[in-house]
Amino acid sequence: MGVRLVLGPYAPDDDSSTLPSPSSDPLPYGLTRASTIASRMVHWLWKGWIPLGKLTIVDGRPGLGKSCITLDLAGRVTRGLAMPDGYEPGLGPRSVVVVTAEDDWADTVGPRLTGAMADRALVFKLEDISIPDGLGRLEEAVDRTGAVLVVIDPLVAFIPSRLNLFRDQDSRIALKPLAAVAQRTGAAVIGLRHVNKSQGVPAQDRGSGSVAIGGAARSNLIAGPDPDRRGQYVLASIKNNVGPTPLSIGYSIATTCVETS
Repeated sequence: MGVRLVLGPYAPDDDSSTLPSPSSDPLPYGLTRASTIASRMVHWLWKGWIPLGKLTIVDGRPGLGKSCITLDLAGRVTRGLAMPDGYEPGLGPRSVVVVTAEDDWADTVGPRLTGAMADRALVFKLEDISIPDGLGRLEEAVDRTGAVLVVIDPLVAFIPSRLNLFRDQDSRIALKPLAAVAQRTGAAVIGLRHVNKSQGVPAQDRGSGSVAIGGAARSNLIAGPDPDRRGQYVLASIKNNVGPTPLSIGYSIATTCVETS
């Protein structure tokens, strides 16, 4: 039988007095006592799914409604409506910033927002950003509009080619500043990502690129077909660092985009 590790309060041994005492000198740059960092609660746009002030990644194959899901959420946010499971963030009608490289606003994004009953006066299109170099424009857009939700669709389209998202280091260089923007503004930032062609691997490993992409996010969701109901789909949480993992939710893709079940 192996050693069993119990995580919990630490009880010092009798010889703990031999341990070195901390210096009373001023701390060097970059070193902070944990006792000086105030604790705070995690706040949610959608409890269990999308935390405010954090980065969320939504994975899925093309054509499974990832974009529709985020625009459905945009509609709820701009109208101050409850989330699909009934959770009410209590924020009232708020703004949304959408950054998209694939869908046309006139014939796709706009009609989908209308189908989601969004207040389109509270949805803002942001163009020509670069991650991480141009994040100042994104942060300014969030501050100017008061947005609580930012959608980046797809995430990879706005990262320069010099950064290889299949390398952990490059992925962290790109996404750590994006997560910092979410933290400073308090907005929920959602990045959409396609999945790879791997089969029989854990859902956490299906997202295209380095595992560091999912690692940079505090919440990682995946959209996929429902194995038990043809023509139906499932949104599932595959990682949640800041709260309990919610139960999966079913949805279908209608002419107005997404219907939850």
